[in-house]
Amino acid sequence: MKILKHLLILIAAALVSCSTKKSEPVTFPYSQWTIGTSGHNITWRFMEGFEYNNSFISAPEPDQWDEWYRTILQYRETARNKAGREAPYLRVEFPYERDTKIHFDKFAYQLVLQPGEELMISGLAKSAGSSFTIFVDYDLKTKGEEKGYVVRQQFLSMDSLQITSSTDWKAFEKSFRVPDFATDSFAIVPILRVVQNGSSAREEIFIRDVNLHTPYTRERADVLASVDEYIGRQATRN
Repeated sequence: MKILKHLLILIAAALVSCSTKKSEPVTFPYSQWTIGTSGHNITWRFMEGFEYNNSFISAPEPDQWDEWYRTILQYRETARNKAGREAPYLRVEFPYERDTKIHFDKFAYQLVLQPGEELMISGLAKSAGSSFTIFVDYDLKTKGEEKGYVVRQQFLSMDSLQITSSTDWKAFEKSFRVPDFATDSFAIVPILRVVQNGSSAREEIFIRDVNLHTPYTRERADVLASVDEYIGRQATRN
């Protein structure tokens, strides 16, 4: 009887553990290998000290070459030490006439998101000069074309999050629900669009540790395992 009692306790504990795991969200990690960007004003950084020309470090003025070269060497050493161990942050420079976006579609189309599901984004941000808004948009691709570049539909400004100015990193998070769409024809992913609030002044915004949280499914847990494995492989190559 004692053996049977202990066996029943173990089975009950296993069922509770399984149920708890399935109620927890699946959190997809932040890295330069899982997060994509669009816009010439948004770049990955390990440190400051450079002016950029689109995605390239700009050449210095003729009398600043020595200092510029010393900074280049410092940046190289910093990147070598942090690559694969610490994800870089995102620097966004305003004003900018086109959209500035952060997207998850390197993996998010595999999540098979459904209408009405509650998602959450979280991360850290700072902006010394002005506040800004993160809008939640959606891209939709035809099923079977998820790996292609053609976006068939977009839902814009479905939700938003205000980030106040601060010289220190401040945590943010926002929950939102997937809108209705034709699930038999399309696959959907959220897109984050960064907009400067009410100013045309030159400002810098810094963002890091952006995570996407989704409801648990076995398939999404498998996607997460594949993403973690992929990040691990990339980290060892750098």
